Amino acid sequence: RQDVTEQLTFERTGDKGYPWIIGHDFGWQVNASVVMKAFADGNDRVWFVFDELLTRGLSAAEHARELIALMRKRYQVGAESLYVIGDPHTNKPDTDDSDYAQFRKAGLKTIKAKHGNIDVKHRFSMVNALLRDAAGRRRLFVARDANGHPRCPKLVESFKSYCYSPNGKPEQYGKDSRRDPSHPTDALGYGLFPWERIRGAFQPPPAVEETARRWRPGMGGFPVQ
Repeated sequence: RQDVTEQLTFERTGDKGYPWIIGHDFGWQVNASVVMKAFADGNDRVWFVFDELLTRGLSAAEHARELIALMRKRYQVGAESLYVIGDPHTNKPDTDDSDYAQFRKAGLKTIKAKHGNIDVKHRFSMVNALLRDAAGRRRLFVARDANGHPRCPKLVESFKSYCYSPNGKPEQYGKDSRRDPSHPTDALGYGLFPWERIRGAFQPPPAVEETARRWRPGMGGFPVQ
């Protein structure tokens, strides 16, 4: 597979390509980042998630420093190699004291996933289709470490926490506000959205019986490679 991450990011910036894409979910309690690359696989584009970083109780500036340190230690790259795509729903995204401004001051190229809000059903359906579409194809994978374990265990846990409600709304199954696992999945969706957003209107799945409606992305074998 050919790494096309720099090509994709260059097409968006018009002046520079970045070898790593970071999806980020800003939060006042938890900040979450997922580290991704895109590859050409025949006529398809596939995504691999290589790493994750969750911090609790840190400011955006502190999280940015942790992220840069992680990338330097594990992948020998600096802030100039990272293209951060963030949650567009944060307050005051363009003011000097915003989370976005703090990331940019740390040297990170940081943009919003979209100018405007992203419907959670749209984002959820997009990620679900990448994990396995109607034809059974997978275009989103979580990389394994040298021991064969997923490199992003928090992201895997986050995937397993979601389901569809009878009205077609994505929700977390057994969500506990003291231990909210949603942030890595949210970060992933923001990072993918500029390239993988679904055109047209979202069509929720038909309501089914409670015993049959529990949904897990990648059911039948989680796509970890």
